[in-house]
Amino acid sequence: MNKLPLEPNLTFQQKIHIAIFIFFGLAIITALLGTTVDASKLLFLALAVLVTSFFIVVFFSKNGLVHYGDKIYTGVFIGQILLLKNRIDLTDKRACSILKFRKSQKYSFFTAARPDLAHEFNAFDIYLLNDRHTKKSRILSLKKGSNSKIAVQFLVDNTHLKHEVYSPNFK
Repeated sequence: MNKLPLEPNLTFQQKIHIAIFIFFGLAIITALLGTTVDASKLLFLALAVLVTSFFIVVFFSKNGLVHYGDKIYTGVFIGQILLLKNRIDLTDKRACSILKFRKSQKYSFFTAARPDLAHEFNAFDIYLLNDRHTKKSRILSLKKGSNSKIAVQFLVDNTHLKHEVYSPNFK
């Protein structure tokens, strides 16, 4: 099994929100550990530990690609440990390509002072293409161009796909 973890799964804004949940979860856990524990508090403590652990795992997750057997998957990783995988359908797909887009994300917590404050970034989307490039399906969206090139090379090395420049032929 070949694994390729690439980039964090969450944006900076999403990480801030998850960090707040982790902070409150740890505060609840420490408050419960400082009291006498009975059956109902023990159940609540176990639930708080479980939910906080889930948020910590999500906070550090990365997305990437996995080659297992003769199939290729998108995956969610913690370090090199594969947590989830989703099979990529290669039916009628002969090539892959990188398309660069200029995207922006608004900050939801700066509404009063500057309501239109946004973070702009380049997104490098990896698409699977048919022979004539008329049908495309996005498999990954990455923020670094170097990571997108690594991902495309991984696809070329582990599948029958070729890397081509996107040029649709509608004839």
